[in-house]
Amino acid sequence: MDNHSVKQKILIVDDEPDNIRILASSLTGDYKLIGATSGREALECVTAESPPDLILLDIMMPDMSGYEVLSELKTYKKAQDIPVIFITSMDKAADEIRGLELGASDYVIKPFNPSIINARVRNHLERRRMEAQLRESETRYRAVVEDQTELICRFRPDGTLTFVNDAYCRCFDKTQKEMIGQNFLSFIPPEDREKAKNHLTVLTPKNSVATTEHQVMNAAGEIRWHQRTVRAIFNNQDSLIEFQSVGRDTTERRLAEDSLRQAMQEKQASQAKLEAVFRSIPEGIITVDAGGRVIQINTPLKNICALAGHIIPGKQLGKMPDQCPGQCVSVLRRLLDTGQTVSEHNMECPGSGGQKKRLSLTTSPLLDHRNNVIGAMLVIRDITRLVELEIKLQERGSFKNIIGRSEPMQRIYTLLEQFAHTETTVLITGETGTGKERVMEAVHYGSLRSEKPLVRVNCAMLAENILESELFGHVKGAFTGAIRDRAGRFETAQGGTIFLDEIGELAPHLQAKLLRILEYKEFERVGDSKTCKADVRIIAATNVGLAEQVRQGRFREDLYYRLKVFNIHLPPLRDRAGDIPLLMKYFMDIEAKNNGKQFTGISDKVLNIFMRHSWPGNVRELKNTIEYACVLCPGGTITAGHLPPELLADAEKSVTVAEQKQPVRNSEKESILEALNRTKWNKTKAARLLDVSRGTFYSRLRKYGIDTNK
Repeated sequence: MDNHSVKQKILIVDDEPDNIRILASSLTGDYKLIGATSGREALECVTAESPPDLILLDIMMPDMSGYEVLSELKTYKKAQDIPVIFITSMDKAADEIRGLELGASDYVIKPFNPSIINARVRNHLERRRMEAQLRESETRYRAVVEDQTELICRFRPDGTLTFVNDAYCRCFDKTQKEMIGQNFLSFIPPEDREKAKNHLTVLTPKNSVATTEHQVMNAAGEIRWHQRTVRAIFNNQDSLIEFQSVGRDTTERRLAEDSLRQAMQEKQASQAKLEAVFRSIPEGIITVDAGGRVIQINTPLKNICALAGHIIPGKQLGKMPDQCPGQCVSVLRRLLDTGQTVSEHNMECPGSGGQKKRLSLTTSPLLDHRNNVIGAMLVIRDITRLVELEIKLQERGSFKNIIGRSEPMQRIYTLLEQFAHTETTVLITGETGTGKERVMEAVHYGSLRSEKPLVRVNCAMLAENILESELFGHVKGAFTGAIRDRAGRFETAQGGTIFLDEIGELAPHLQAKLLRILEYKEFERVGDSKTCKADVRIIAATNVGLAEQVRQGRFREDLYYRLKVFNIHLPPLRDRAGDIPLLMKYFMDIEAKNNGKQFTGISDKVLNIFMRHSWPGNVRELKNTIEYACVLCPGGTITAGHLPPELLADAEKSVTVAEQKQPVRNSEKESILEALNRTKWNKTKAARLLDVSRGTFYSRLRKYGIDTNK
């Protein structure tokens, strides 16, 4: 057994201690064995912090029979899944039936064969382990599915719903209880049911996935459109078991398409309106009639397409020069010939300035008042900057690269999205190592200033007089050593963003100069009377409480409120411990790539240590710890032996009575006394109850002066 795994615990209950010893000696597995000589003592063991994994229970006992013990056990929630094997000399079928009816897992007659009892113990422990894994897998699956915004359901071949997620329930304004057992076709209007059924009949083991779009009706009778992808699930004999559907509401999209068609009709009916639209939008537009002749192009097209001169109104839109990909012509021809439209089809094209551009093409039919197709329109949108920005964000990191699925981090992501394109001053607060600089980069690279400079200044790293020159620049002769003019960081960041880290360390007179920049967008170099303009977005960060510094008179109140126009507070890692496994995997993947190793995971003990550690250095400390472990680990599973010694020492100290979660524990001494009282001052049992070694237990008895001679 792995040294770091927890031994499986077996409780042996018999009023005869000799029988307990005999039975214990018969068990050949590496188990943790506990004995109880009465039914009441057995129940106390089960209700302890760490209940047994299996119970060997004698039936004939003076205080409580095994039947009575089992009956009471089944009322305990934490004992519901513990296997119970009756060990008895009673071989009557009625007795065996009674035990099994009460919930016993097995029935062994004395005298027993050790091989048989060992085989049954192993079988029941393995079955319990597998059932626990199955429940855990089901819980994880449900958690993943329930969190999805897609509409997810499962139904039998006859259409009966067996599972629906929360999003599916919200769509129809019903609870899961109301939905389960209903036929999924009952939520589809009669005119679309045949289409939905036919969509399922074509699925086979070799072609088990298909997508369709149809109408549905919610509880209020409102018609909505759903697009769903259905997968048919077959068993090993190719028999259909069930269907799984993942869908989304496409009503808004279809309404948008209808609105677009209506707009095209209005434009065709009124040339003046069409001209106004052409003049008002930045996208390039080409309209053609049903025969493919160009009706009109707008001015922006000439700025987008280098070959716009070959597209002449009144002329056939034919073959373009060789350097043109020709996709504009092909998508328009496809619409006219087949009625097939394209939406946001991306392509690369030579631009009007000689630089390649990334374009997005969208086609729509031009319809008359009878909905007959009389032409087509192509909208060409230049997305070059968006694509470049996306690449830059992926390279430099954006808020999507800030690791964490916890609720506090989700709120931060939402905030970052909401003010990405604003010019608002941002104050980022949080403890050391929480990722303030990563958030700052997300703010900058998600803003309209993303292509402009990002200048970083640590206000605590430079002396006061040097920092002033560093921030605002100086002119020649401003002070000793100023042999030439020098631009400061604010001038370097012109048009972009300046990041002032550890803003709480800024000297009072520099706070005043910074306040002037925030209020009037201007400053002077050191030693100069000429005013400079500052077109700079300011992002500040601190790991100290600025509000407290304001109360102490160490930080200007007016500057504080100007800085915290938008405040993002990063929680410490201990307040989002649920993100620790995700962060561990993220940094392990990085180290695996950097070191050319393959890591299969971490041991349970390592995960337990990480989850219990307080992480005063937050994410930075966790990253460094993973890096240390990955250097020591040759590959495979990272174990406790690969962790830094100081982390292991801290973990050892943290294993106190307080962590055993007893009902009352005001101090370690009180917890020890409570354990002794519960075990009738049996030191061995008390140490086992507290899950510490006997040596550690005796050491703590001496430490607190507890006399056990009672």
